[in-house]
Amino acid sequence: MQHHRHSPSSFPMRAKCAQYESGPAGEAAQHGSAMHDVFASMFEGKLDLFRESVTDDDRERLDWAKEQVELRVNSEYPIEVEIKLSYTNSKFKELYFGHGDVVNGPQLFDLKTGEQHAYWHQMAGYALALMDERGYDQVDVHLLYSRFRQVKTYTITKDQAEPAINDILVRVENPEAPYTPNEFCGWCKKRALCPGLADRVDAIAVQQDWGLESYRLDDIAKNP
Repeated sequence: MQHHRHSPSSFPMRAKCAQYESGPAGEAAQHGSAMHDVFASMFEGKLDLFRESVTDDDRERLDWAKEQVELRVNSEYPIEVEIKLSYTNSKFKELYFGHGDVVNGPQLFDLKTGEQHAYWHQMAGYALALMDERGYDQVDVHLLYSRFRQVKTYTITKDQAEPAINDILVRVENPEAPYTPNEFCGWCKKRALCPGLADRVDAIAVQQDWGLESYRLDDIAKNP
């Protein structure tokens, strides 16, 4: 099988649809990248290099996020910022890699500057790479929702992450994988030509009793 490199950031989308492909970064994504640059610099003593790229409100949110990390740090391990985490197969071929915002031993901190979406598969991808590289059996994940000033913490074990992530990796390598409409379709590069979405549009067109006020893509995906 020809393996391609993937990013854990796409795993929540690809868990829903193996045909998902990221489109160009929008304004929100660009803002999030700037926030991550400043967040990393706050741990490295380089804040002045990035401070003009975010607003005063953004910096207050980032100050809060940094405090949440500091409250949970295990002093037995170093604080590692933007550390590369890669996952390899039995032949040591890299299957995917990403960068953990903050890694502290078997703890992973991830800054989220936007809405509170489902990020389990993304975090499982990072956690699996961290466990694979360093021999941990589990990783404690802390999602830092700076916009809402909320922290969501959960533990991911290797037994949980390994089958879930490997299933995604296998399915995305299959060119015959089905197109499955879901809540992430708006971010997908293939949406304009997606046969799965076309089927749902056709389903709406022939359902005269479909109430637009109750329109939800999930509903259509499950029951056209």
